[in-house]
Amino acid sequence: MVVRNYIFRYFKSSPLAKKNILNIEEIASLYHFPHSKYNKTPEIKWQNFKIVKAPANIPDE
Repeated sequence: MVVRNYIFRYFKSSPLAKKNILNIEEIASLYHFPHSKYNKTPEIKWQNFKIVKAPANIPDE
């Protein structure tokens, strides 16, 4: 039951629990695109891509 709850992310929330609020940098750090150099999974058909610099006019906050 515990494993099933973890897999499907069923967590009981307390009415006194505080909400987590993430800023844009924290949210961006949670998701990343996989790179074939580090992920050697043969089942994934990798799409060709190129890495470019980020735009210079992105705000810090």
